[in-house]
Amino acid sequence: MADLKEMQERARFIRALLDQGEVWFPNGKPRVQITDMDPAWRHNAAAFMLRHAQGYLFHYDLGEIATFLTGPLAPNPDSMAFDSLERGMEEAQDERSAAPEAWLKSTALYKALVKDLPENAAELAKHWSDCAIRTDGGACSCQERHLSECPKRADINERCRCRDYDPEWTI
Repeated sequence: MADLKEMQERARFIRALLDQGEVWFPNGKPRVQITDMDPAWRHNAAAFMLRHAQGYLFHYDLGEIATFLTGPLAPNPDSMAFDSLERGMEEAQDERSAAPEAWLKSTALYKALVKDLPENAAELAKHWSDCAIRTDGGACSCQERHLSECPKRADINERCRCRDYDPEWTI
């Protein structure tokens, strides 16, 4: 019984998390304001969510059931209100299940993560993950150093295209 209760609480938490666009909860770390996350991190968090859309959908649906049908404010199971609520939830769940990634992209959390991401967010994310300076404990300054020395960059406003990064790559 404790496992079921824990599962319902986790599902309620994930549902609430997806319905807000203010904070991100890194695995095993304290929450962080999305506005405090750098673009590479936000890009990777959004990509992670998309890769796990089906799991988020399962927890979201379970959280909805736990909140509205079995929670303390749930209508009487023998009432017409309960039947109506259950029917509406089933229709919403069917719609979400038809396109889990599209549904996930419509959540407040995903929208907040991808809002105003720079065009080169995937490039930044790839570099950030394997930067030798950063992985040795320092702060990455590779891009600033390269841009100042880049022989192919004649205009300061032009984006450097020396490095070949796959734009589909994510952590």
